[in-house]
Amino acid sequence: MQKTGSHKKIGMLLVAMLSLAGCHPRESFDAAIKRHRHTLVDQVNTVGQGAPFFTVETLNPIWVLQKDTPIVTIPRLQLIDQDGQTRDESLFRDKVTVVGFIFTSCSGFCPFLLQGMKSVDQEIQGIHKDVQYVALTVNPEEDTPERLKAYAQERNLDTSRNWTLLTGDKDTIYSLAKKTFASQAFRRQSPTPSFVHSEHLYVLDTEARLRGILNGTRVNLKNEAKALLSQMR
Repeated sequence: MQKTGSHKKIGMLLVAMLSLAGCHPRESFDAAIKRHRHTLVDQVNTVGQGAPFFTVETLNPIWVLQKDTPIVTIPRLQLIDQDGQTRDESLFRDKVTVVGFIFTSCSGFCPFLLQGMKSVDQEIQGIHKDVQYVALTVNPEEDTPERLKAYAQERNLDTSRNWTLLTGDKDTIYSLAKKTFASQAFRRQSPTPSFVHSEHLYVLDTEARLRGILNGTRVNLKNEAKALLSQMR
């Protein structure tokens, strides 16, 4: 049975407040975070209840899965990783996956978001195995596989172990942001060229189903992620 009352309101609040975070190439970390502080949304998971599933479009959290309820799952897709290899939706199966959206020329919160993902990786190593991290660029025209590979090397992201950076067809990436995660991704021209995308991290289970949403700019991100992962049984 679906939880009602406060949990339903939380789910609707999440949809209303899901952040549209614009990264500006010359913007500092602090400025980017301050500019979007008013859109911060806590994760909706309640300790002791287990990780919820999320309904499509509304992202309403449900704790008991009904057969006829459509839930958020990674759709069929084809993208290209930092090594130039074609990757499909199977990338998101058999491992718990933490997904984030970035672009390589961003000096705003994108590096901060990646650092948050790295802190989660470091915190849970040896505790939660088979967790991988996937970053998708919202600027695929410029973020080639070669550029993504250099970016990963500069930031010590271990692509041989559990990190994957993806580029490819812009419509596929933007559809994933908009239709799957009920977020946004677009290029903004004024006053200076920038990209708008979510500052949230999306946690998928081993069947590529959305089980948690975390704000990637929060100071206590690694603790929230650790608590969420401990509930994903």
